[in-house]
Amino acid sequence: MNWFTNVFRGLRGFAVKHAPGILMGMGTVGVGSAVILAAKAGPKAVILTEQAEMEKAEREYGGTTMGHLMVELTWQEKLAATYKLYIPPVGLTVFGLMCFWAAHGIDLKRQAVVAGLYSTAEATLQEYQRKVVDILGQNQADEIRQSIGDDRVQESQRNLPPPPEDFDLGTQKWCYLYGRRFPCSYNRIKEVQNEINDQMFREMYASEADLFYKLDPTGEWLRPDSAAKMTGWTVDNMLVLRVNNPSSPMLDIVYEDKNGLAYLPEPGYSQMY
Repeated sequence: MNWFTNVFRGLRGFAVKHAPGILMGMGTVGVGSAVILAAKAGPKAVILTEQAEMEKAEREYGGTTMGHLMVELTWQEKLAATYKLYIPPVGLTVFGLMCFWAAHGIDLKRQAVVAGLYSTAEATLQEYQRKVVDILGQNQADEIRQSIGDDRVQESQRNLPPPPEDFDLGTQKWCYLYGRRFPCSYNRIKEVQNEINDQMFREMYASEADLFYKLDPTGEWLRPDSAAKMTGWTVDNMLVLRVNNPSSPMLDIVYEDKNGLAYLPEPGYSQMY
């Protein structure tokens, strides 16, 4: 009994976790099956239509050949003769569309929850940053950021991968961006910041994946995952790529807004405009 309960719970958890994908798959199968059944129903509909014409000719002209040629069914008569063939395709089409609609609804609800968590985390972090500045002063707050950045750099410098062949020791450094390491230069980071903000001026938003592509065009070090493609920033607040330690052998980069506060990429950013 316990084994059955565990299996049921596991299947239920899998279904809940992957509900949008499962529903999209079911919708695709339903619509595809509807197309196949509708195509197969076509020849049968022709036969049933001809039989209905023969029956109508027999009623009106006594079943003569000329009578059959002169008979023309109305659309109501054609529908009455063939509608049963198209009940399964129509039903599967409705089923598929309902699955698509349900998957979209679940996805929107999940995005709303994630967006709420992001907003709460960002607001809490910004409030903490303001309080640190109010109590300790801007200079002390900057020293704390510098110290945190140095700690991250020191931790990240362990087990560094070998630099790429085109690594320029004169201008490039290893960079650390929220757990991701990649080779770049301070000047290029600032250029990318301006390019992302320019994109937001033109398109109203930019994704974190857009930022990754600009920082690492080859995708070798900053390969965008699904989260990077689903999160981003809007034109309401320009992005600042803050480098906590520009003189360090490794650059620690964080996201900020123009006021120096944390500016995390938001889910559903592209749906705000």
